[in-house]
Amino acid sequence: MATTITGTTIDVGPNKLVSDSSGNVTASGVLSDPSGNVRAGRKNLVLNGSMQVAQRNTSTTQHNGYGSDRFEANAGNLDQLAVTLTQNSVTDLPQFTKSLKFTTTTAETNLDSNEYFRIMQKIESQSCQQLAYGTSSAKAVTLSFWIKSSVTGTYALSLFADASAGTRIIGSTYTISSANTWEKKTLTFAGDTVRVMDNNNSEGLRLMWFMGAGSDFTSSDNTSWSAYSASKLAYGQGTNAVLTTANATWEVTGVQLEVGSVATDFEHRSYGEILADCQRYYSRSTALTGLNGAAVFHALDANEAWGGLQFPVTMRATPTITIYNNVGTSGGVHRIGSPDLTGVTVEAINATGFSKITKSGALLADDIYGCTHTADAEL
Repeated sequence: MATTITGTTIDVGPNKLVSDSSGNVTASGVLSDPSGNVRAGRKNLVLNGSMQVAQRNTSTTQHNGYGSDRFEANAGNLDQLAVTLTQNSVTDLPQFTKSLKFTTTTAETNLDSNEYFRIMQKIESQSCQQLAYGTSSAKAVTLSFWIKSSVTGTYALSLFADASAGTRIIGSTYTISSANTWEKKTLTFAGDTVRVMDNNNSEGLRLMWFMGAGSDFTSSDNTSWSAYSASKLAYGQGTNAVLTTANATWEVTGVQLEVGSVATDFEHRSYGEILADCQRYYSRSTALTGLNGAAVFHALDANEAWGGLQFPVTMRATPTITIYNNVGTSGGVHRIGSPDLTGVTVEAINATGFSKITKSGALLADDIYGCTHTADAEL
């Protein structure tokens, strides 16, 4: 039997449920269950956890690159390893259509003590203030994700906290039990009561999944919060075979980091919302060849031209800008009806756009110049 409440306001701390005389209910604040698990609102601290956005490319062979936005590959001291990192189409996992997939194309002969490979996401400190780190009220967080690999075994994952007062680390492990099968993993990390997190646009937290790690990074326990050292990065890593096996694969999607000690359902959001979040850290023209989405400049004299482009969203910080002419030459601009220029400098850059190009003695007054661009403000 249904229960109806009318004309009532229910206060739960700072949150409210309000029912009007018609029986319509509205909520204010963020609703939580008694264990602190957020059930409504923006709960996922990870951006692009469904791997839907890949602005740079859908495949890269760089050891230090991006297959999906906000998920950065990072390698150290590897000798033979060649890989591909792709935004992969998923057909065998309900609710998810994309993943980040790592494939070993040339295997590392063996993993030396100073070698590693990891996938990371860095989270701004001002997006983590609800965690109350550095206080007695520091909140636990729960990480959940779907994983599939051709290599079974135990893998290390760590959570790194960056602060001007000092860096901290905590870690855990997860086990892949069945090869080439999607498995959901859930890990909970206690709140750090020691170190206060900065509150700005710098890095606050860093999630790190290790595909392999040498003994320099596995020798010290990291199962509770402590001062950072490299020896704690991949404590508990039980297999490096993804890196030492040709054609081995490792694939992840559905990544969610939320306040509380229990994993809730994945927070699905629209593509447009996810893209805008990612563009805070990286944005680009529609294509880097041709002039689709080009910035346009009008030359005042032989030295400088003004015009430019506004970014789709305000970026995290003043970005690094790379410009391209219509055939994709870096540092170039296209001059309508005349040869392109290279070696051009971009100036008047801030977090909202850029408006000036210069090349001493090379521009023609009143001519129009165009270029495509990338803007990088990653952490």
